[in-house]
Amino acid sequence: MFKRLYFFLLFLIVYVFSGCSFLAQKEQNSTRDFFAMDTYVKMILYGPEAEKAADALQAEMLRLDRQLSLYSEKSDVSRLHQQLASPALPHSPSSQQTDAPHKEYLTQSHTIQLSEDTAELLTRSQKLHAETNGAFDITLSPVSKLWGFPHGPYRVPDKTEIQAALARTGMESIRWDSRIRQFSADNPAVTLDFGGIAKGYAAEKMAAILKKQNIRHALLNLGGNVKTVGAKPDNSPWRIAIQHPDAKTDYLGVLSVSDTSVVTSGDYERYFEKGKIRYHHILDPRTGAPARSGLRSVTVVCKDCTLADGLSTALFVLGPEAVISFWQKQKEQFQFILFTENNTLYVTEKLLPVFETKLTVTAVR
Repeated sequence: MFKRLYFFLLFLIVYVFSGCSFLAQKEQNSTRDFFAMDTYVKMILYGPEAEKAADALQAEMLRLDRQLSLYSEKSDVSRLHQQLASPALPHSPSSQQTDAPHKEYLTQSHTIQLSEDTAELLTRSQKLHAETNGAFDITLSPVSKLWGFPHGPYRVPDKTEIQAALARTGMESIRWDSRIRQFSADNPAVTLDFGGIAKGYAAEKMAAILKKQNIRHALLNLGGNVKTVGAKPDNSPWRIAIQHPDAKTDYLGVLSVSDTSVVTSGDYERYFEKGKIRYHHILDPRTGAPARSGLRSVTVVCKDCTLADGLSTALFVLGPEAVISFWQKQKEQFQFILFTENNTLYVTEKLLPVFETKLTVTAVR
């Protein structure tokens, strides 16, 4: 039977560890939750204009949802897909004689100018795709839908179906000029899906609004993408529980952090089971199947929630050894917590002093 971890359970975990101890404090002005980007959003804000700031954050999150959604006909992403899929006249008669059928799409009319937000996400996604050797890929929507993600019906496709879906993917087909924000694609069937990075980007945009409105203490939880602005009002750190993949009410441990981002991806968030095999939603771009990297859970900790969101997915695909090697080349950019299929808990050195756990830790240095 298909099981899905509803993110409000995680919100409850974060709330217990970060909010209840000072609910009575007069500085707490706004706590709000709502649904956007296919997930539950919870915000805890402190300050004299917290309620006004909460209105602005909710409006911004909903705006980005409308603009970036794969399922809204009026979104930037859907508009892009519609223009790519529609045939256009070739530039010259000679181009009609090409042996490659898709070449007729590569015309002036299919060069699309994107909005600032979509352009930024596309630029960041391409960079992350290159840095992770393709582990992060925003063109996998045709394959995800084949498996039934995110909303079903769920099924295990055969290899022929997967190969056909993979033929409609590929970041290498994208032609993107970030200077003038113009997009085109060699493959007109390519589909962009920012689901693996958009919530992190939204969290950063929301945090920027808070700073402009002089809100110095806040916790934003966008479906497991946690962004902390400053510390708690008493200057103590926020305590963020990292869920155990096998228990909705148990934790791998608790992080004490301030003014940073904590994002977790795992095989327990969206999945279904068939024949006692779990099929989760984090797909390997190389195989078109759920990633079998030896990992159950990846938590990324860094200042930039956009980076943390994208990395948590990419690192899950890479697996423990590749993750450690990747991190050792850029230790100052992010820290991580990994939980493997054989129950090994890896924690990078800078997190050791701020991570409490009852489990045995393998330190990564």
